[in-house]
Amino acid sequence: MAKKKKRSSVVEKSSPPEVRQKKKPEKDSLLIVGIGASAGGLETLELFFRNMPPEPGIAFVVIQHLSPKHKSIMASLLAKHTRMTVREIEDDTPIEPNCVYINPPDKHVVVFNGVLHLLEPIKTGMV
Repeated sequence: MAKKKKRSSVVEKSSPPEVRQKKKPEKDSLLIVGIGASAGGLETLELFFRNMPPEPGIAFVVIQHLSPKHKSIMASLLAKHTRMTVREIEDDTPIEPNCVYINPPDKHVVVFNGVLHLLEPIKTGMV
């Protein structure tokens, strides 16, 4: 039975140094985790972020069902349970790793080219 020759060492030695180096993730490769929650989901979100490492290298976008008539204090409540930056989304917010973004009331959130955008909800005749 013939043995196969190992060729990996030959490839490594003949490859240029830039090929052998571990590639760094590009800015465009940021992972974004979307989390949907009902109005009563605060306790679960607090538990989730309390157990998340402070620098996971990913971004979190939390979309919670909120009353359009009340100001949300979700960002300040969640900030007590994580060392990541927690902020309410403003229009044209660039997404950064190790951050938690919270939707504001009465806005739709869209991600485009690594930036969070706010849109007005479409008003229908239905209640």
